[in-house]
Amino acid sequence: MLVTFVAGISYWLWWGTSRLPVVDRAPNWTLQNINGQREVFQDLGSRVKLIEFIFLNCPDICPTTTINMVKMQEELKRKQLFGTHVAFVGITFDPERDNPELIKKYANNLMGK
Repeated sequence: MLVTFVAGISYWLWWGTSRLPVVDRAPNWTLQNINGQREVFQDLGSRVKLIEFIFLNCPDICPTTTINMVKMQEELKRKQLFGTHVAFVGITFDPERDNPELIKKYANNLMGK
């Protein structure tokens, strides 16, 4: 009985900490990528998708959040997970002003390029 209890708790702890719960599938959006081309969200495959909602005229929290995303991207690249297991998706709240050219410039400034 004790062995079964310990095995059950061990399995629960391992399973609970090794997987993220799937709440629901994201809709199959069609978005414009940074090169101005259309991309279907589901075409990113089974990779974990980290989504950041921004607008370039955001004066405070957006740059801080994006800098944190850049740091995560660098760490994921170091661990060889970025691109193969994890994809970043940035979605603007202001597509009328945040065109691909401005988004590229914004990204390059944050990455020090």
